Amino acid sequence: MMSKTKCVIRLYVLSAQNIVSKDSGKGLESASDPYLKLKINGEVVDERQNHLIDETNPEFNKMYEFSSNFPGSSPLTIQVWDFDPHFGDDFIGETVIDLEDRFFSTEW
Repeated sequence: MMSKTKCVIRLYVLSAQNIVSKDSGKGLESASDPYLKLKINGEVVDERQNHLIDETNPEFNKMYEFSSNFPGSSPLTIQVWDFDPHFGDDFIGETVIDLEDRFFSTEW
């Protein structure tokens, strides 16, 4: 059995490209106001209060750190949401990264 190794996961989110507008059809034909939600090991980072305004190619330029153990870490989920104080926020998309697959892979 493998022993667990305590690690710090450092994630850099620089930018996104061609974010879909979720405001169309609501009488507000404008670009989305994107923000990030990150999830790992039961921890959630919600950047809603730091949403960007009318950005289709947002520059986030953020660094996040999470504590974890390997093996035993859950996948890292990165979601992009569109801020909308009137009609509720809209989900734009997500990616899920299996860190253990990358951490223990011999195919780097």
